[in-house]
Amino acid sequence: MDPSLTEALARSLGLERALAEHRDDVLAAGERAALIRAALPDPRDPAVEPVPPMRAGPRP
Repeated sequence: MDPSLTEALARSLGLERALAEHRDDVLAAGERAALIRAALPDPRDPAVEPVPPMRAGPRP
């Protein structure tokens, strides 16, 4: 992840002090989060979920 994007995200989350005191750690955490997110599968279409939607009352 681009360091400027990580910094902008950290600032938008109110982490200015963490950036000021531990910039390298914040950037490393952002990079690690990007790697973990890249390893996750893409979200599936909710219409193909194997579990029926939760509804009150008897089932048809």
